[in-house]
Amino acid sequence: MKCNSPLLLNKLDAALNKAGLTMLPSEFHGLMTGLVCGGIRLDKRGWQESFLALANEGQPFGDELEKVMKEVYRCIDKSLSEDPEVPFQPLLPDEDEALAVRLESLIEWIQSFFLGLARLQPTFNTVGGELGEMIGDLREITNVEFDVEDNEENEEGFRVLVEHVVDTCWKCLLEFGTLPGDKTLH
Repeated sequence: MKCNSPLLLNKLDAALNKAGLTMLPSEFHGLMTGLVCGGIRLDKRGWQESFLALANEGQPFGDELEKVMKEVYRCIDKSLSEDPEVPFQPLLPDEDEALAVRLESLIEWIQSFFLGLARLQPTFNTVGGELGEMIGDLREITNVEFDVEDNEENEEGFRVLVEHVVDTCWKCLLEFGTLPGDKTLH
């Protein structure tokens, strides 16, 4: 299954609803990505405790959501391990959805990404240089009005925003995170 597919999004949404959580799939994915980019070790279990502390008050998920959670994690892990077959993308509604819906999901994704990043890098917002500017840009994106028209100019602008989010994730991973082989990159 593709890691940014509507199928995974729908599967995650159904599992979240069944578990009775109000978290949206974009928030779930953003939070997990923030933890990974913040330096959570890319191993089999190291990320779960931090994720559950933020997502579910430290309580484990039910079996179905646990299974989907692990699948989402594997997708993030694989796509941030520089696998060219699985490029990293935020998990957002597909292009069939209205632009306003996708923009709102992107904003929710960014806010959750910041929450995950702050868990491991509490001073991430004081980083300077290029990364500091990129983080500041993401913060500005969260202030964008998401009542936008569906037209080609706005679609192109949205694609640019998503690319900037992806670039910022990679930059955070390089600054704070770990890459395969447990090489810490500080």
